[in-house]
Amino acid sequence: MAKSGATQRLESDMSELVHRTRRAFRSGRLRTYEQRRKMLVLMDLFFKEQEEAILEACKQDTGKTYTEVQISEIYSSRAEISFYLKNLKSFMKPTNVAKGLLFMQDKTRIQPQPYGVVLLIVPWNYPFYLLFTPLVGAIAAGELSVAVLTWTLTAIKSTFSFFIAILLKTPQLLPGLAKSHKLAKPSSVYL
Repeated sequence: MAKSGATQRLESDMSELVHRTRRAFRSGRLRTYEQRRKMLVLMDLFFKEQEEAILEACKQDTGKTYTEVQISEIYSSRAEISFYLKNLKSFMKPTNVAKGLLFMQDKTRIQPQPYGVVLLIVPWNYPFYLLFTPLVGAIAAGELSVAVLTWTLTAIKSTFSFFIAILLKTPQLLPGLAKSHKLAKPSSVYL
């Protein structure tokens, strides 16, 4: 079965985006403690300063009340960020491990290292929490991320776009895979 032109463009754009994200990862964008901490602080600042925009976007796209959004999306996401900010240094610290007789003269330890690129697929029901919870963990681990949101979250996408394009400049926000939404052009994506 032959693929349609839209499907081929989508596959090409996704392939290019993943390639660019991997290239950015290899540049060492989130290798140090300071870089990771800065990203997490920016995320917390975003939630603090853009709370009204987040509340309005969630109300518009999901129909949730402001109280429900504050509890299930904002406070829980900020708690996750706070946890990683407090524990980031210990998560990055090498861990000494037991060694066998053969390696008694050697020092053995586990040094946490990032793997590369994380794909985040975000459903419609808790969009901020279900994006930022794994995103915070990925950033704390030094990973770059590609995020795909469901196509129904139009107001939330514009709020995410502001955050990702201006403040974070690390993960990529892709519109949902729907005919009515075009994929972000690779030239407009900052890595």
